[in-house]
Amino acid sequence: MASGALAEQAGTLAAVAQGPFVLQCALGDGAGQFAGMSVDVRQRRQRFEACLDIVRRLLAGEEVSADGAWPLVNARTGPRPPQPVEVWIAAGA
Repeated sequence: MASGALAEQAGTLAAVAQGPFVLQCALGDGAGQFAGMSVDVRQRRQRFEACLDIVRRLLAGEEVSADGAWPLVNARTGPRPPQPVEVWIAAGA
């Protein structure tokens, strides 16, 4: 339910923010960051993309059902941000 919790926290911050809200995120790096959560580092891209899709849809006010790494059934979250949340994705290569 990490994606639902993230969407609820971001939605709450966006609702009380004065002006636009930017959600900043990144994939992370190194097996050590993922081992603590029992996640294979090779799954990071797929898990990140799935979570980001769910979070964006929840913040837009959609009802979301998903299976896989982030299982949800008819999930909704609130408060809904007063304006669209912009997403910035950090990367290094």
